[in-house]
Amino acid sequence: MRRAWTLVELLCVIAIITVLAAISFPVFSQARLAAKITSSSNKLRQLYIAVKLYQADSNEASFGTLEQMGLPDAYYVMVNRFGLPNEVILSSCGPHWSAQPAPGAGVHNFVYFPGEGDPPFPEQAAQWRDRLVMFFDQHCNAVDVDLRNRFHKKFGLGILFGGNVVRRRKTGDMFKPEFWSDPSD
Repeated sequence: MRRAWTLVELLCVIAIITVLAAISFPVFSQARLAAKITSSSNKLRQLYIAVKLYQADSNEASFGTLEQMGLPDAYYVMVNRFGLPNEVILSSCGPHWSAQPAPGAGVHNFVYFPGEGDPPFPEQAAQWRDRLVMFFDQHCNAVDVDLRNRFHKKFGLGILFGGNVVRRRKTGDMFKPEFWSDPSD
């Protein structure tokens, strides 16, 4: 003969299920964020390949102005997207643009020279190519993170001029070279 569950047994089962759910929620949340970051990295890699194909079609030069390098301006990137679908440009981590024309780009448009002031781009670009940020996705950070605050811990995800997809989780100003890589030799 089967007996009914008592109230205490039922409450214990509910409590156990609640504790297991509370333990597993952060794990699933982290896995979901990791998947979004991986997706965004893949999109940035696609953009880099598209840039190199664009350069090859434009008689690519070494370093110089965007025009001399066969690179399009930021407006072209946002409007034409190198023929890529809009989903590639959209961030996997948020509702906005993933392919940000890098901040502070000024005359360099979407190629961001992460140095102080306005250094002579052509002369120093070769030396800094592993820290030249072409595109970055700022939306994998929490909305309350100030990307310029050197005391906030933040996540940097970008594609560099040398072709590397860079991931950094550290404190510092995301718009400074020290955030993206160690000081150059």
